[in-house]
Amino acid sequence: MHENDLLANGLESFFIGVISKEAAYILKIEDEAKFLEFAEQNFDSQASFDALEIYFNNWFTVNRALQLSDIQSYESAFLKTLEDAGIVLFKGDNNSLNSWEKRILNNQNQSTKGGC
Repeated sequence: MHENDLLANGLESFFIGVISKEAAYILKIEDEAKFLEFAEQNFDSQASFDALEIYFNNWFTVNRALQLSDIQSYESAFLKTLEDAGIVLFKGDNNSLNSWEKRILNNQNQSTKGGC
């Protein structure tokens, strides 16, 4: 991507999406400095990555214990894991993918709509 200057405007111009039968999501880097710091802290070794994975799995387990659905549990755990990572999560309308809503954590650490 760097060779073709696709990120010439910085990492804030980068986004990636995934679509499944249950949901559609886009991740966008919102703060390059926070993202690079998060990446350096969590992807510099296998042990760091494993710790991040355990953190995610623990939050998923907590959410399931609170009787959130699998999708809600994964979404909330994902947001909690990426908290302060400089990344924004958007959830798409599965019917048309014409509208996307920003997802944030509420004060109970559960995923909710978060504006534009």
